[in-house]
Amino acid sequence: MIARVGLGGLGETTLAQLLYNDEMIKSYFDMKAWVCVSEEFDPLRITKSILEAINAPYLSCISDIKDLNLLQVELKECLNGKKFLLILDDVWNESYNNWDMLQTPLKFGTSGSKFIVTMCTANVALTMHAHHTHLLGQLCFEDS
Repeated sequence: MIARVGLGGLGETTLAQLLYNDEMIKSYFDMKAWVCVSEEFDPLRITKSILEAINAPYLSCISDIKDLNLLQVELKECLNGKKFLLILDDVWNESYNNWDMLQTPLKFGTSGSKFIVTMCTANVALTMHAHHTHLLGQLCFEDS
């Protein structure tokens, strides 16, 4: 997992969008998903959003399902053996339990899968045990 940390307005989301929409990136991954998380880190809602973004073939009424385990089994099956890019934008969660619930099915993607999280504080990156953390600083006037 890669964490992009910076105060609001520094460009974490813009940088992630450029990456997500790049043509080479599109051809490299089997599937991609973008989920805006914001302050409420709800594993059920986020899992539904990921499934909707990757067009899960087996669930026609994802929004009606309230069972996180069922959704995560479906997500695991969709990701199994696939190379995926997942971007969670604007994450504020510092609860390891919430993060642990969400990330379990994400382990089933194939080698080369990437998981990028944009956030405002490094504490979130610590909670998520990010493999790489990139701190974005403010640009001076001449560089902006």
